[in-house]
Amino acid sequence: METTKECPICGGTFTRKKHSKQESPKYCSRACSNKAPGRMTEEIRAKIGRSGEDNPNWINGQWTASDGRVFILVPPNERHLHPTIRNDGYMKRYQYIWNTAHPEDPVCEGYVIHHKNEDRTDDRIENLEKISNSDHTRHHGTGRKHTVESRERMRVAQLARRARERDSA
Repeated sequence: METTKECPICGGTFTRKKHSKQESPKYCSRACSNKAPGRMTEEIRAKIGRSGEDNPNWINGQWTASDGRVFILVPPNERHLHPTIRNDGYMKRYQYIWNTAHPEDPVCEGYVIHHKNEDRTDDRIENLEKISNSDHTRHHGTGRKHTVESRERMRVAQLARRARERDSA
């Protein structure tokens, strides 16, 4: 069932599908919803959209994610050299360092950069090693016991993989 309403913030009309257990939306967009009275404090509103030097996590052209990984803004003339770059032009600093030191062997899908000393903030080239996702998982998973549930999930995934291989052959 579709509902057509007028947005109380901008005055525009909008149409949305209503799901059985959800109430129909009140606003035409997330932006209008955020402008609604009582939705956001001035402090939160001031932080939204702060990018680059205005962002509190910004330090010398870099920003740090909550897990400690550092992201850097790649110059536009270099972006074509980095397969793992994000749409906004940022990439993980250790991937950038690896790709710059090894232009013939950049980090691509299916591979990760492993920190040999396991300190993810230590991005010296001597501490970095490019390995496959499976080898990285194997390295960090050695000695761990699988639960009954995880073993069952792996068994089901393996059966599905074998069935796909049979069907494609």
